[in-house]
Amino acid sequence: MKRGFAKTSLQSIVRESGGSLRDIYARFGDKEGLFRAVIIEAVSVAMDALDDIRHSADSPRPTLEQFARALLIVLMAPRTVALYRVVLGEAVHQPEIARAFRDAAPEEAVRRLSEKLHIWAEAGLISAPDPEWLARQTIEVIKGSMHNRALLDPEFRPSSADIEKQASSAINLIWNGMAPK
Repeated sequence: MKRGFAKTSLQSIVRESGGSLRDIYARFGDKEGLFRAVIIEAVSVAMDALDDIRHSADSPRPTLEQFARALLIVLMAPRTVALYRVVLGEAVHQPEIARAFRDAAPEEAVRRLSEKLHIWAEAGLISAPDPEWLARQTIEVIKGSMHNRALLDPEFRPSSADIEKQASSAINLIWNGMAPK
């Protein structure tokens, strides 16, 4: 991730990992296959951090606040920021990898949140005529400008207080639109 996809050779990976080229080719096929596996593993770890929303029995607002904090912590992690940068840099040349990333990460986060919003709307706990649309908007508001800043400024590292403020402010804004009428 440090050097990006184009500047990383399989030989350098072998040197750093202690494996062999034969093992890499046997297991992943090629450099793109290895890259895809790295993305899937990183996304899996990130999605595990967001899994609590599925099992939460809390009322909507505390659960959304917890989700917002977890999402921002995942998105602001140096490894996640590096992964986003590499995927964005490769999207034009390898759109299938960018699509795989999109489906495994952002779309999965939308799906998980949308499921919960639908349950809450059915129970009359929130107003959400279109839970998927609301999930997409909620995630974008949570990310705010903080995510773009992290992607574009290598020196930017939000503090825990910054993340808490962003999460809280985002849910305050969103809650006003989804609170039951």
